Amino acid sequence: MDFESALQGAEGAGPRILPDRRPAIAPGAAGSAAELSHQVSQLADTTLRYQTLIKGINKQLAIMQLAISDGRR
Repeated sequence: MDFESALQGAEGAGPRILPDRRPAIAPGAAGSAAELSHQVSQLADTTLRYQTLIKGINKQLAIMQLAISDGRR
């Protein structure tokens, strides 16, 4: 495998973020309880996306650190 061509092919290839496909709830449409529930749901979704992104970044950094250290720990 040619490392240089694989590296060039991977440049610019970042994580793919999928668009949000959930139906939007109009604020105040069914009262404040529904709005609060929607906000809590959005908070949980944002937290999960953030944690997933951080895990991916940490994996990439670990791979780069392994490459820099020439495979030695």
